[in-house]
Amino acid sequence: MYYLKLYIVLIVILTSYACGESVESNTLDCDKLQTWEEADALMLEVREDALTDSLTIVENLIGEWGLIGVVPGWTNNLEPGESCLRLTITSDQIVLEDLSSGVLDTSGWTLTRWAVNGFTGFYLETNEDVWNNRMGMETFSEDLMFGTGRVDDADTFIYEKLGL
Repeated sequence: MYYLKLYIVLIVILTSYACGESVESNTLDCDKLQTWEEADALMLEVREDALTDSLTIVENLIGEWGLIGVVPGWTNNLEPGESCLRLTITSDQIVLEDLSSGVLDTSGWTLTRWAVNGFTGFYLETNEDVWNNRMGMETFSEDLMFGTGRVDDADTFIYEKLGL
């Protein structure tokens, strides 16, 4: 009887740990960045560790990404959790899900190389309406990416890869 109780307790602990682990890895933390300074420091870190090979960037893009912050283009007034978005990227399309409204937006995508005045980089080009700033990423690392849709004074959307 003692071993049966011990076995049941062990099963309950392992099950709750396993369930907690899978839920945790795909949970969005849309208000992860609380201040402009925190977002700025993170973007600087991503720039310093940015992926520079197009094949590596394309392979790394595949998967799910969650929005962790939006830096306003004209001010330093970060509003944590103002937007809650999930990107699901496959080899040929991006699905942007607005978790606040439930609206889905689907677009094809390509990674485009750009060069200006001796500087080069890559841009995640999509068919998103208007500015493309929610999906148009310009800086990529293994687990973070951010961009403005190539509009200098637009909001900067910062995403973190889910499931890592």
